[in-house]
Amino acid sequence: MPNETVTQEKTIYKTFRAEIKEIDAQAGIINMVIPMSTGAEDRDEEVIEPAAFKKWLKEFMKRPILLSSHMYGDLRKQIGEFKGLKVTDEGLMAQGLEYYIGRGNDEADWGFYLASRGMAAFSVGFIPKKWEPIDEEKD
Repeated sequence: MPNETVTQEKTIYKTFRAEIKEIDAQAGIINMVIPMSTGAEDRDEEVIEPAAFKKWLKEFMKRPILLSSHMYGDLRKQIGEFKGLKVTDEGLMAQGLEYYIGRGNDEADWGFYLASRGMAAFSVGFIPKKWEPIDEEKD
């Protein structure tokens, strides 16, 4: 099968586990390292190269929304913000979150509860513009 470029406009989501360092329950801040995306093949047999995030990271950090369930159409889904994101050789790493807890948004409160116990799921949403299928027979 020859390599080909495929395009589409459907959002795809990836999920990874986080490592909690410290929790400030009063402020809603969780100091944690979250591998949002790595260069490893995921369960859908897809890879996002870490360098792919460098292009938009500076712009994203101007308004670093922590969004629940990838749903931009509902203000209550804005449950907090990323305190830091950086691209490393391993992938896109989040370095702390601030949840907007105690402000009348039950979803933010619940998200903080789950994250503070290591039970929250984190993922990136993206719209692939083009990609190259991996031809396993060539490897």
